[in-house]
Amino acid sequence: MVEPHHLGLGTGAVLWIKAGPHDVDRIGALLAADSRIRYAAATVASSTTS
Repeated sequence: MVEPHHLGLGTGAVLWIKAGPHDVDRIGALLAADSRIRYAAATVASSTTS
């Protein structure tokens, strides 16, 4: 097996972060400040339990 960086390839990851609405701005700012983050999105959904 060859490490991707030896072939000039980058590596990536997809993360799913579950957070409360009051944490979204803080987490978004932390991600935006990290130069390694190429893309970040936030979605909002409501859920009800029957």
